[in-house]
Amino acid sequence: MQEVIETQEKEAAQRVEPTLQEQLDSLVKAITGEFDVQISYKDLKYIKNTLNQRVEWTGSNEAYLLILTLLAIDASLEEMDPKQDSARVLTKLPSSAIETINYFFSKVGGKGIDAAQKLFAAAMQIRPAMEAMKKLDEAITALDNQIKIEFASKS
Repeated sequence: MQEVIETQEKEAAQRVEPTLQEQLDSLVKAITGEFDVQISYKDLKYIKNTLNQRVEWTGSNEAYLLILTLLAIDASLEEMDPKQDSARVLTKLPSSAIETINYFFSKVGGKGIDAAQKLFAAAMQIRPAMEAMKKLDEAITALDNQIKIEFASKS
């Protein structure tokens, strides 16, 4: 029994809290990864079609972001069952695709309440992922500021 206690104490002593920089690196890795999105096949297809047909991009950077986003959406659509087109399922999208959808949806114009409701409903399905990204961004900023303060106090 004593050996077990000594082993546990040694393991506890060896566990080291991650440094601020390690915590920051972990958050940066998380924010550049994939996020869960609860969405139906039909709505994801609507997002794809809207980006593909109604969005006007400017310059190579926007074109590149749009291409990557459409590829990510296609990959998610392939994993979904088109026969269950209205059922919301959990899928993953890269943070860059989520941000691109949000950016281009803010530029989409239209007429009438039906078009407005459809665009708004689709945008709201990616909103939880955007909020999660926003919280990570705030944590990254706070941690980065803490590292700067700590570095300045050592100088």
